[in-house]
Amino acid sequence: MASTCSKKNKQSGFTIIEIVITLAISVFVFMIIADIFISHNRLFNTQSALADVTINTSLALNRLQRIIKTADEVVAARTINSVNYTTGRETLILRLPSIDASQNIIANTFDYAAFHLNPLKPAELVFSLQADPASVRRTGDTLISSYVEKINFNYNSATLSEVNLVSIFLSNARTTFGSTLRTPAQTAISLRN
Repeated sequence: MASTCSKKNKQSGFTIIEIVITLAISVFVFMIIADIFISHNRLFNTQSALADVTINTSLALNRLQRIIKTADEVVAARTINSVNYTTGRETLILRLPSIDASQNIIANTFDYAAFHLNPLKPAELVFSLQADPASVRRTGDTLISSYVEKINFNYNSATLSEVNLVSIFLSNARTTFGSTLRTPAQTAISLRN
C-alpha cells in the first residue's frame, strides 16, 4: 500500500505588492537624495558666481586705483589706438608720465590711457593704452571687468585739467539661476598731480 503524502509546493519569493512597496520607497528615497544634490549644486554655483563677481569688482577697482594714482592729468578727449574717446560719466582718459625700464619717469613724455565700456559688449570694462615709443608700457587693450552693470566716474572739478580727485562707482552683476548677484563698490582716488 502506498501512502500518499501530499506535499504542498511552497514557492519562495516576493509578492507583487511587496515589489511595488519596495519600488515606491526606493523612488521616494532617490527623489530626496536627488533634491538634496540639486539644492547643494545650486547653492555651490550661486556662491561661486557671487565670489567671482566680488573678486572681479575688487580686481577692477584695484587696477583703476593703480593707474589713476600714476596719472598727472585727466584729458578731455583723445584718440587712443585709432579710437576717439571723450572723458565723461562712463569714460575716463588719463595722461600718464612715460616710464623707462628702470621705472623712472621720462621727462616731457606721456602715455595716454582710457577706461571705457566695450561698445560691442557693454558689460566689459576695458583699459586702452597708447604708450610713447620711449615708454616701457605696452600699447593695447586689457579687459578689466566682464560683469559691469554700471560705472560712473565723477570729478572734483568741472575743468578736467584741474581734476585731482576721481570718484568711481562700479556695480558688477551676474545672473545665475534666475537671481542677479550684485557687488556695488565705490572709491575716490587722487591723481599724482
